[in-house]
Amino acid sequence: MAAPELKSTAMNEECLSDLEQKSTDSDDSMDVPLVRLAELQKEVEIKRKGDRRAQIIDSAEDGFNKVVTETSKSPTKRKSALAANTAWELSEKEEVGPEYWSDLSLDDSDADPDFSPPKKKRTSFRVTHQTTCSKDRPSALPKTDLQHDQPINAETDMQPSTSSVVNQISELTEEDPEQTNAKKRKRSRDESNWARNKRKQQRNSGQSYTTSRGKQVEARKMTEGCNTGCRQKCHSNFGPEERSLIFNNYWALQNIDLQRQFIASTVTKSETKRSYNNKAGSRRSSTYCYSLLTSGQKQTVCKKFYLATLGIKQDIVFGAIRKVTETGAVTHDQRGAHENHPTLEVHVLQSIKDHIKSFPSVPSHYCRKTSDKQYLEDNLSLATMYRLYKEHCTKEGITCAKEASYKRIFYRDFNIAFHQPKKDQCDECQAYGNITEPTEEQKEQQTAHLGRKERARSYKDFLKSKAKENSHVSSACFDLQQILPCPHGQISSFFYKRKLSVYNLSVYDLATGDVFCNLWSEAISARGANQIASCVLNFIDHQVQKGVSKIHLVSDNCTGQNRNRYMATMLYYAMDNYSSLQELEHCFLERGHTQNENDSVHSVISRAAKNIPIYTPEQWAAVIRGARRGKHPYNVRELTSTDIFDFKQYSASLKNFEKDENDEKVQWMKIKSLCITRDEPNILQIKYDFDQSNTVKVDLFRGRRKSEQAVVQLQILKEKAGVTSAKKADLMSMCNTLLIPRQHHSFFEQLPIVSTE
Repeated sequence: MAAPELKSTAMNEECLSDLEQKSTDSDDSMDVPLVRLAELQKEVEIKRKGDRRAQIIDSAEDGFNKVVTETSKSPTKRKSALAANTAWELSEKEEVGPEYWSDLSLDDSDADPDFSPPKKKRTSFRVTHQTTCSKDRPSALPKTDLQHDQPINAETDMQPSTSSVVNQISELTEEDPEQTNAKKRKRSRDESNWARNKRKQQRNSGQSYTTSRGKQVEARKMTEGCNTGCRQKCHSNFGPEERSLIFNNYWALQNIDLQRQFIASTVTKSETKRSYNNKAGSRRSSTYCYSLLTSGQKQTVCKKFYLATLGIKQDIVFGAIRKVTETGAVTHDQRGAHENHPTLEVHVLQSIKDHIKSFPSVPSHYCRKTSDKQYLEDNLSLATMYRLYKEHCTKEGITCAKEASYKRIFYRDFNIAFHQPKKDQCDECQAYGNITEPTEEQKEQQTAHLGRKERARSYKDFLKSKAKENSHVSSACFDLQQILPCPHGQISSFFYKRKLSVYNLSVYDLATGDVFCNLWSEAISARGANQIASCVLNFIDHQVQKGVSKIHLVSDNCTGQNRNRYMATMLYYAMDNYSSLQELEHCFLERGHTQNENDSVHSVISRAAKNIPIYTPEQWAAVIRGARRGKHPYNVRELTSTDIFDFKQYSASLKNFEKDENDEKVQWMKIKSLCITRDEPNILQIKYDFDQSNTVKVDLFRGRRKSEQAVVQLQILKEKAGVTSAKKADLMSMCNTLLIPRQHHSFFEQLPIVSTE
């Protein structure tokens, strides 16, 4: 493979030597093409480097072929080919468990949904060093086991590829500057947002600021200065407007070096010509002459007037003059420019890097072409990594760095992020992105869709700030989490059995951050409009007990659970039964863009339960209560059949949900806001867009006289809840094989069976 390159190099060197000889022997410079000579010199230098690389490639390809031969014999096993300088060294054979392939599910499709993966499939061979851990875990809280897994990329076509070997060796020998610059970092530090730099900028611009010790320093201001009896007649030469202009221009420089240069150009220092002090040993050896510019000319002023005009003290002038060099320039500010900064020892720095590398990571699924960012599993965090690092240092008896150093190295030297759960893609946006040449009508529809999305999010932010400013106003968003299965665990048999479904409706208080989780299983009730409305009604009751008079609710636009007449009936019932309530509003986010704070709550719960065996809804409640750390724990309410109300039956007492005040049909699929106020408790106010100033009113008792508005009591929902016979059989089979511990058998035995007919 390297022979053609060697031959080409020899020919170019021979041609180069002939041209150099001709240039030496000939007096006519035109006989030798100097441009061609320079080109050949550059080409030979490149080829020489290529020869050295070719030798490395030959050596590496031999090792690579050996790896391919060995791995092709046993497809169930993999070897890791480690590149060390110029040769491939083979590591020990180890089994690659199925948990590795599950790591490939880590995805960040939202980053670049339009990227199409490359045609060549790439995978990772890795050697897994499993730490020992206890098999029996009495605690229900998660315990993270440290796995030292490090993926190493290699071609999976099982055939020696020259391009792949060249790419691997080029990473070992030389780095392409353009390729290095193309790598995108996880984050770029913005020093302008640092607190000390903001404080420095405020100080240099004359603004008020707070010192690092908490002392408040007032803003610079121009003072009167000398009086009218001054010998220099300063106030006669400089008016108030001219002085103000000088003051503003000086502090507008916002740079200490430029401000010192200004002082150095307007203040001159000279030796004293005579002394009026008869005593020997006078300390005054210099005289300062102050001046300011007026009409482009320097005008001498007194020291008091000069300092008052700029709003500075005399020490600033002395400091600036001391930094003036013989050429008249001012030396740069040397504060913080010394070499004696505290640094980490080499072995401590290396231990941090080795520990970070020990965590398994995978590349982005859709952004490999534009980013080298790697992703860690979603059950990890930087705090957890540092805690494991301290345990590792204690166990090994090595020096442990501070958490700030660990974080700095993580962000500075690694392009790593923590995996975030993939969010649903918007159907409309995805379909529009697949259109090659959209029509004007399609463009207008997409623009309107994105406009509704932004207005909905802006309105939610407005409600959030409104609740934070007023304690009598409450704003919250609620969402139903994906099904929580019972039993839950990593046992392979669980994946092939029907499990009991547990539901969790979380309500997030946007002002306080408190979370209220409503938990029930399918053996108690289903998950429809009655169940959702009952949970939200309980939250309203809790807020009313706190003295809240206005409540704003935000949710997705699921018609079967949220945007329907039964939820509107619940709003009417709450307004009718809580006399202190003044306003109730239910807002709906734009379809396909319903991400809210509940997503983070559900993600925290999923991470907390990832490595814990859970068998009953009661254990799910315990996990959810302990999921949040560092803040108030999640409030969990375990529902019973008596906590679910029948709003469908109660809605029959209301006459009208179909026609508005203009006798037009109510478009439930387009509603963005439902509102009921104390002034009009029987009127449902509807908005079809958040920028709509006027609301559409719907009289819930339209066509019905007051005497016909009979008082109806809200009843408990009567339904046959339970599990199917097939699911009950699967649950009992797991009990019989002791996949479910004996202490939980009675719970599953008592589950009612309902017919699917």
